[in-house]
Amino acid sequence: MSHGGGHLRFEQVKLAYGIGPRETVVMESFNLSVSAGESVALVGPSGCGKTSVLYALCGLLKPRSGSITIGDERVEKPRRDVALILQDAGLLPWKTVWANASLGLQLAGESTQPVRSKLEELHIEELAQRYPSELSGGQRQRVGIARALASDPRILLMDEPLASLDAFTRERIQELFLELWLKRKHTQLLVTHNLEEAVFLGQRVVVLSDKPAKILEEIENPRAGSPDWRYSDGFYDQVQVLRKVLS
Repeated sequence: MSHGGGHLRFEQVKLAYGIGPRETVVMESFNLSVSAGESVALVGPSGCGKTSVLYALCGLLKPRSGSITIGDERVEKPRRDVALILQDAGLLPWKTVWANASLGLQLAGESTQPVRSKLEELHIEELAQRYPSELSGGQRQRVGIARALASDPRILLMDEPLASLDAFTRERIQELFLELWLKRKHTQLLVTHNLEEAVFLGQRVVVLSDKPAKILEEIENPRAGSPDWRYSDGFYDQVQVLRKVLS
């Protein structure tokens, strides 16, 4: 699978909600570049615009000015090669695991054949006929991941995907995200408030200011993805660097 077109770029982007006197500017003259196959974590204060970055990349929020491109194409509308994973997995309670995981493909009028292998890959194939209320938080999030990966996206966007999980489950799913990224080589952009998560999954950690958001600092974190990174002294040194920037 080639992901050469998974390069993301924000150039002089202004994002805002509302119009006239009620306009709230989330970011102005915002620039960010993420290379194809790179995993980047975005951190910053609540309400600074991190989620808006993801919505803009999905084509759900149009910039007031500037340009957002994926590869050589401007983002004008939702794209099939971009998938978004939300905090609560966004599952429909009246649909089974299989139906939830198949949803994107069904809406696109495509075969749901890939769903089986995704459920197997995520070790939830035996849950296919269950409903979300019958699942644990970690299982629900795996269904959300299966749905996102079913269309084989080049770009995976994640908005606080593990915030509602307990610490043990959270670490297991972080390991899963890492495993999937190392295997698939997709471009990955993670929004998180959890500094350990940012350092575990982001080869680069981008720190945003309060809104209108600017990039305060970009912390290179090349050991993300290497074996036992979480258990090394360097890991906690990086977390402390990040904590200082945010304090």
